[in-house]
Formats: sequence, C-alpha cells, structure tokens
Amino acid sequence: MNKRYLIIIFALINFNIILTNFYQFIEEEKNISTENKIDKINRDFELYEYYVSFGQSVPIGTNLTNSFKTGNSLSIVVKTPYRITKVFNIFDFNLSSEIFLKNYKYKKSSIYNSNYNANGFYIILEPENLSTSKINYGIGLCHMNQGSYNKIAPILKLNLETEIKLIKFYDFLSNINLLNKNIETRDFVEKIDLKIGMSPELFLGFPGKQGDWTSGLDLYIKLNLFNL
Repeated sequence: MNKRYLIIIFALINFNIILTNFYQFIEEEKNISTENKIDKINRDFELYEYYVSFGQSVPIGTNLTNSFKTGNSLSIVVKTPYRITKVFNIFDFNLSSEIFLKNYKYKKSSIYNSNYNANGFYIILEPENLSTSKINYGIGLCHMNQGSYNKIAPILKLNLETEIKLIKFYDFLSNINLLNKNIETRDFVEKIDLKIGMSPELFLGFPGKQGDWTSGLDLYIKLNLFNL
C-alpha cells in the first residue's frame, strides 16, 4: 500500500482517538460542572432563611387616623449570610431583605373612597444578638397609592420582635399530662421558627399631598416555612 495512504489512515485513527478522548473530557467536565452547580444551589439555599410575615397595619397620625383604619400586611423576609462589620468601629449587622404589601382601609365617613395601598422593599440591619428578643432597623423604598394618586418615597422602620419557643409550651403540657409525649410531634414543634413583633414605620411621603408624611405600626407574626 502506498505510504501516503498509510500515513492518512494512521492520522485518521489518531484523530479519532483524540476526538473521542476530547468528548469524554467534555462530558466529564459537564457532569462535574452540573454537580457543582447543584451542590452550590443546595449550599446557598441552606445559608439563607426564608420567612413569611403577616399581620395588621395600624395607622398613626391624624393624616391617616382621620380617614383610614387598620388594614392588612404581608411580606417575605430573606435572611442572608452577609454582614456589615464595625459600623462606627462598634456595631456588627447581619443583612436581610424584605418585600412587603400592605394597606390601610378607608373609613366610609372620610373624604376618600378607596384604600391607602403600599408596596416596596426594605434592607434590614440586624445587630448580632443571640437573645430571643431583637431590635432591627430597616431602610427602603415604597410605592404608595391612594385612588388616582401615586408616590414613590423612602421609608424607615424599626422592628421589635421576639421568638416564641413553642417547644417549651409543648414540654410543659406534656409534663402535666395534658398531652401525650410523642417524639415525632416534639421534633416537629421544635423546628417551628416563630416570631411575633411590631414595627413602627415612617413613609417620607403621602400620595396626593406635598410635604406630608405617613406613619404607621405593623403588628405581625413571622414564620420560617422552610424549616418545618
């Protein structure tokens, strides 16, 4: 056989081997990359905590109380693994975010014929504290709506909340024989991450009014649904 053809055949065989190895390498890298992405997603999910908060929005100040009454509030709170350290060389804060919806219901005796609605987000600064009671600080941006009036304004709030240890209540009822002790039930109750709190808020604006502010108080229950 002509040497030229032998060289071509040999080159094709080697090229095929190289190509096969290349595809195997790509497939292995793809599998590793996929596994790493899944591991990373699982790890990141575990580093964050997700809460649902719901309660009532209580109006404060004559510009609200004269025309509106208590409404409802709902928010999603995400506690992140990020921190701000050494603020003023003293304070360390954990960072959380919050997205909220709320309203104040209009009074039939008022000049308004629709609710005062608000939605927006907060960045929450949570001082590092192992206590079950906490004070958090929030700053954010809000879209306010009342009738045909709309306004976007900065918002500030203070969270005063405490953790409810339902496991202590369960153990107490079990110890006085009002409940039958059950390991599975106790484990479930112990996982419940429940908090109650209140949040005085200041909205630096009022829809349809210049130079007017809105203030209110949220009374809420916060539950970590993903911890159950």
